[in-house]
Amino acid sequence: MTQFIVHAPAKINLTLDILSTMPDGYHELETLMQTVDLEDELTFDLNKSNNNESKITIQCVNKDEYSEFPEDNSNLIAKSFYTFLNALDKPIPITASVSIKKNIPISAGLAGGSSNAASTLIALNKYLDNHFTQDKLMQLARELGSDIPFLLKGGTCIGRDRGDNLEEITNSNTFVFCLIKIKELSLSTAYVYKAFDNYKGKITKPNLNNAIQGLQKNNLNQTINSLANVFEPVVCSEFPQIQELKNKLLSLNVWCCHLTGSGPTLFSIVSNREMAHSVRRNLFDQYGYKNEDKSMLDFWICESIKYGTYIAQKK
Repeated sequence: MTQFIVHAPAKINLTLDILSTMPDGYHELETLMQTVDLEDELTFDLNKSNNNESKITIQCVNKDEYSEFPEDNSNLIAKSFYTFLNALDKPIPITASVSIKKNIPISAGLAGGSSNAASTLIALNKYLDNHFTQDKLMQLARELGSDIPFLLKGGTCIGRDRGDNLEEITNSNTFVFCLIKIKELSLSTAYVYKAFDNYKGKITKPNLNNAIQGLQKNNLNQTINSLANVFEPVVCSEFPQIQELKNKLLSLNVWCCHLTGSGPTLFSIVSNREMAHSVRRNLFDQYGYKNEDKSMLDFWICESIKYGTYIAQKK
């Protein structure tokens, strides 16, 4: 048996714009993405199968906190496992046991499932002595989902087309983020896209070029003033409690506050971790919660990182 422990980071959309609808019916995206150190931890126990049959079992070790996490073959971990094996020139039957400690919330616009899928691809490839090139892994990732190529790569990238056509951006900045989510609120991507298509209100678009120039010149004000997510007014109109939460965060002097992905998670950028802890204390005071465990909010403090999924340990 070979064991790999893989860390799967979350993704933030610093900007998100929809340019058009493509001939295949998908929306054409342009988004500035950033990986952060809020990470799931996946342990893969891999063996060559003795009965010429490949099989995977999945267990969430903190299922009590993430009851909606699927442990069957509908999970992107399982889909990635079989997609990888089916792409091999010659069959190599493998049995896999995967245990995952979830930290990234589900259906929160943070690409936790996509990061888990990317982790599966790199664990299998390492197990088979890097059988596939990085380009081939990226191809498999695109077949599985739009966010998965970025989670293989990580750092700061522009995503175009479905979000899977990547351009790496030079970024020497380290941002401190507050991620805030209303606990009981989860949104499906399909639902938000449909709501966007039917939305008649005003939409503020990001200025991607200005945001990138700001990053490259270390002009944080220019970058921060250029951020936006076209889904935000749509989601806030459907769920006014998200707009209320954003207003509270802005009143605490965060540098900015925007929706990430299709939501419902909000991100704020602050000057340092001390400021982030101050925002958390004051926000929970505003909502009247002295004990975070009893709060209606989830709150994470994290930093930008320059990598995607990675193998932390091999046994």
